[in-house]
Amino acid sequence: MAAALLCAGFAAGCSAGSSPAAPALSDADLRTELTGDEKALLHLAEQRLIADCMDEQGFRYVVEELPRSSTSPRAAGASRQGDVAWARANGYGTAPGDAASGQGKRTLGPNGRYIASLTPEKQRAFSRALDGTNPSAVSVEVPTLGRVFTSADGCQADARTRLYGDQARWVRAKATVTNLRAITREDFSADPEYTAALSEWRSCMAERGHSARTPAEARRTALSKRATATGAATVSAVERRTAVADARCSRSTRLATVSDRVEERHVRAAARGAQRGAAEDYTVAVTRALDLAQEPREAG
Repeated sequence: MAAALLCAGFAAGCSAGSSPAAPALSDADLRTELTGDEKALLHLAEQRLIADCMDEQGFRYVVEELPRSSTSPRAAGASRQGDVAWARANGYGTAPGDAASGQGKRTLGPNGRYIASLTPEKQRAFSRALDGTNPSAVSVEVPTLGRVFTSADGCQADARTRLYGDQARWVRAKATVTNLRAITREDFSADPEYTAALSEWRSCMAERGHSARTPAEARRTALSKRATATGAATVSAVERRTAVADARCSRSTRLATVSDRVEERHVRAAARGAQRGAAEDYTVAVTRALDLAQEPREAG
């Protein structure tokens, strides 16, 4: 499968005369997400390539693994929707900026400490070696996002090119595919199955004295009030009541389940239709990168 995908996409060495034309990717082949393990593997492979490159440039670069989590933030939030006991105990959880969230408490990692130890001139040289000489050298157009820019040189660009192939093609494919939910938001919001469930949720919330139009609005309003209160990290009784009502209504209307199903349906439709080119490039690139990432590293 990997070889076919590579020849179908942007890997070199698959000329028409060297092998039969690779079949087009089927709908089932197309990928729009990576697993947690795959993300960690690709991050580590990229970090190792960067470290090798920076070493050649005369700088130290420490390989840092991607922080592991059993679920993504989006999946974790979805799993709590409808959990009345959790809402009663936590309200809407930790808000960005709350003391409990750890914002402002980050410490420098090994690479940050190394950079801080360098002279200003060496710091600038480190930045050029890592990030390249022109951060907007590669420019691509991405639906709903406008233009996306990245560097064409430097160790980070070199690592990504080695893993994923053509830089501009990869940047556009990744930016498009990882934003398919945003790209399809308008179609998702107008989907009859979703709007019917949302209407039921609104009626349920209204019966409990809440006027929010969406769960996101209910959460945003509750957290904004928390942020202006004394002791911003403290969950108020009002927030708990709102969160509990939201959880009860989400559970009774099955809004979270419907939302996930409808959203995924529109993402798949875009990947197979209007954004198929980006989805194919993304699939080819991550397949290539995963194969390379799993190859044994040479000793020394």
